[in-house]
Amino acid sequence: MVNVAMVDPQVYINLCEFLYHEAEILDNEMYREWLEMLGDDFEYLITYVQPEKGAKLKYTEDSFLMKANKQKLSEMVKRLYHPSGWALQDSLSRFRRIVGNVRVKEALNNTVRVRSNIALFRIEMNEGSQSVITGEREDLLSLSGEIRLRKRVVVLDSPSLLTYNLYFPI
Repeated sequence: MVNVAMVDPQVYINLCEFLYHEAEILDNEMYREWLEMLGDDFEYLITYVQPEKGAKLKYTEDSFLMKANKQKLSEMVKRLYHPSGWALQDSLSRFRRIVGNVRVKEALNNTVRVRSNIALFRIEMNEGSQSVITGEREDLLSLSGEIRLRKRVVVLDSPSLLTYNLYFPI
């Protein structure tokens, strides 16, 4: 384990800026640009905390709300931008992602494992309703050349997702 104090401060700043920039791109629904931030071997998993007495942060490892790779995500994005992709064109949803508590957990060669907390606010403009999704992310990032996401595991805090669809990355 390497703590933040043992990682070059400029590397830590670059990692944080990468995550903040990613949040901005996703908030603005720039999904094609987001795909460019992913490594070719990118793996994306969304799971949730399994409520179990005495195991406050235990999460399920065999049940996923989403399990995708870069190819599958690229196909999803392509459908969103298609003329019949109503979820993006007709959407009155607005998003705000708050990324915080960024911690470097491991640094080996040109790969860094980073954990961060995420709060995703979704506002339905036509209904005036809001939903909040919170959780912890663990990212595997490549530092060879430009920073690229290689893997993301999102562990949601709630076992039930209180929003009607999940067409957007967390």
